[in-house]
Amino acid sequence: MVLALPAGGGYDYRGTVSVWFRGLFALGPRPEVIAYAPLLFRPHAPSACLLFAARPFTRLVHVWSAPVGYLVRPCSVHRRRATPAR
Repeated sequence: MVLALPAGGGYDYRGTVSVWFRGLFALGPRPEVIAYAPLLFRPHAPSACLLFAARPFTRLVHVWSAPVGYLVRPCSVHRRRATPAR
């Protein structure tokens, strides 16, 4: 797959970025491979890794939980407090 760059032309990321990601998953990263990627790809890959690493510490972790209890819980009644008589 060849991606179009903003300056025109294209870039085949399979030889650099995908090799770098495979190295990360195999616990043998090769930083020299991503050094030849265009400037657009270099900050994109580490920022995706940082977002993935920070996810358990954010509220986005609730994406994995289904609110099943919400479907069967009783309705909550909200009433105003009675105003004291003067």
